[in-house]
Amino acid sequence: MLFNHAPAALEVVAYVGLITAVLAAPYGLTQYDIKKVFAYSTISQLGYMFLALGCGAYSAACFTS
Repeated sequence: MLFNHAPAALEVVAYVGLITAVLAAPYGLTQYDIKKVFAYSTISQLGYMFLALGCGAYSAACFTS
């Protein structure tokens, strides 16, 4: 409910989520240690969740994990 009253904050959250999702995935692909691959995969998934929050898809953000 708080995000709906601040559209500028929604835009910032969406951009941060997009940048996080786009940058974390290639980093995970270049790692050889399985722990680092899982860590970057998790960070990328969090980026997708923040992108969904920034776009206003709250239920999709909850179910992407």
